[in-house]
Amino acid sequence: MSPTTTAVTLCLACSASLPSQRKHEKVFLTPCCSRPICPTCVSSNPRLTRYNPCLRCLAGVNAVGTNQLNNTSTNGSSARPNVDASLRDEDIFVVEDSESSGDESEQSHGSAEGSAIPPSVHRSSAGDTNSGPHDHILKEVAAEHDDSHEPDPPQRARSADEDRTGSIAPGAFPKYFIRPDDTLLGISLKLGIDARILCRLNNLPISTLRTTPHLLHTRAFLVLPPSANPPRALSPAEQALDEERRARLARERAETRFQSMTKETDRDVAKAYVALAGLPDGEGSGYKEYQEGKGLRKRRTRSGNDGDAEVSLEGRAMDCYYHDDDWEARERAEGRKPAFPSFPYALTASGSSQAFQFSGEKSWWKWKN
Repeated sequence: MSPTTTAVTLCLACSASLPSQRKHEKVFLTPCCSRPICPTCVSSNPRLTRYNPCLRCLAGVNAVGTNQLNNTSTNGSSARPNVDASLRDEDIFVVEDSESSGDESEQSHGSAEGSAIPPSVHRSSAGDTNSGPHDHILKEVAAEHDDSHEPDPPQRARSADEDRTGSIAPGAFPKYFIRPDDTLLGISLKLGIDARILCRLNNLPISTLRTTPHLLHTRAFLVLPPSANPPRALSPAEQALDEERRARLARERAETRFQSMTKETDRDVAKAYVALAGLPDGEGSGYKEYQEGKGLRKRRTRSGNDGDAEVSLEGRAMDCYYHDDDWEARERAEGRKPAFPSFPYALTASGSSQAFQFSGEKSWWKWKN
């Protein structure tokens, strides 16, 4: 007896047996070689139906870049090649009733996966090459809020704290500059924006809302949607507090730079010199006249981003520090020691202070050797 061979057609994707004959109308046939793909694979991975040529006819990844692709299917109809299974315009469908879409399902080879493609995929198109990094997120946000029109460029007047939110040019995204006491939930309540939308626009995890709020302060500003309302104007009391906070931060930064440049370990010394350098021009005029009269040399150390120690706060403080250091060195070289007069101070008959003669032996405070 000769052996009997039976040809069994299997699924191209999973190599499983095809369903019975009465269900063959649901089996998808590839347009290049007419090989079947079972309904289970089509429902789990609709992209299999968009390959043209199919994965078997591509003969591996090296054939993806070839220019000699078969553009004619087995039944003689012309088909566009689609080696990466990208979504085409003809693959986009309108969701309708099952009765009205029953006749149209036979006109397209990709109708089997029409219900499995999420609507958000249809929003992206290959022609959007000039879109910004946040455009696709803004489109999804607009769809969630039923905003079908593009927002007009903002024409309203800017608020008093425009320096914190930043000026908005037509086509640009508004920004909110983060303050040290800000939280993501507080910003969303202040501006009337959903906190999850802020997370999506700024690539922040959802845990920033509750579990890890400190991640907000890894950013200098937040990108806001174009439809966001501008922050309210600060009251005079809030403006005064904000200016005081900015001045305090500027002094602290100047003190830290002063210590790093002069190698001074005492923080109080740094605070004293920075405070002296921060005096207005009228109050510091006497010290400037003393500098000009003594002819003290200036050691200007460039620091900061501007590179100009003359206009920076820590630069002026370092000038004072080096001047005092030079004066102390000259006094030591001449044999003088620091001394303080006894109390109370004696006054002359004219009311002016009398000059005192101090000796090193009677001084109650001496230099440390």
